[in-house]
Amino acid sequence: MSSGNSVPGESSVLQRWYEEHYGPLVAHLRKRFGAGPPDPEDVAQQTFKRLLTQPSLAEIDNPGAYLRQMARNLAISLQRSTTAAVKRDSEWYANVAHDGSYDLAPERVLLAKEQLKLAIDVVNRMPTQRRRAFVYVRIDGLTVTAAARLMGISGPAVHKHIQRATADMFDALVDSSANSSVPHDDSTS
Repeated sequence: MSSGNSVPGESSVLQRWYEEHYGPLVAHLRKRFGAGPPDPEDVAQQTFKRLLTQPSLAEIDNPGAYLRQMARNLAISLQRSTTAAVKRDSEWYANVAHDGSYDLAPERVLLAKEQLKLAIDVVNRMPTQRRRAFVYVRIDGLTVTAAARLMGISGPAVHKHIQRATADMFDALVDSSANSSVPHDDSTS
């Protein structure tokens, strides 16, 4: 462990503190906050990571107490943010469940399955380079630059392949919806 702003010897102090206090700090956090979330080991690790930004460790008289207080504050902060996220997610889910937009009616499931099959067929019929570019970027999540490097072509060429693949996909979906045997509910569009 080293820091760009620590003085020589600070890293040895930090290393010694880590060796002496990490285990007891994790035990303290586990006793005080339970097994998580937040995970006691993660909080202890983040506590030591934050020590890297401290101007001088030599000024700290009681490292154990200092570390425990720092870790408690961090754990409380993490618990609050976790609680807020859970509350936000449950409110979102409650709203979505009541507005009907995620209704899994058999017609919607059938339509989704048909669209997925169509999309797979379209991808399989694409020329090789177009398919590779589309899969790398839109499915695997690679950047255009990374896909270009893998394919041995330029970034603009990958971009053009993706545009053509997207147009192919759009055209096929438009054609299929015009010819679909499954009734389409316009209120959800």
